[in-house]
Amino acid sequence: ILLVHDFQLKENYDLKLFDIQGKEIKVNYEKLEDRIEINAADLVDGIYFLQLMAQNKFQTIKVSKY
Repeated sequence: ILLVHDFQLKENYDLKLFDIQGKEIKVNYEKLEDRIEINAADLVDGIYFLQLMAQNKFQTIKVSKY
């Protein structure tokens, strides 16, 4: 499970996950009040980029699975 904190979760937002080559990866995630939980069980080990978009803002976070 990947946990994402420190993003303004009170707004409506979209979440996308990309592999190192820029290909979008479909993942299951749950929006909770203070965090996002992403099921990473099916992801192969490697580096990913998580993009959170809300209104006119976006944040990209580099994450690793090993």
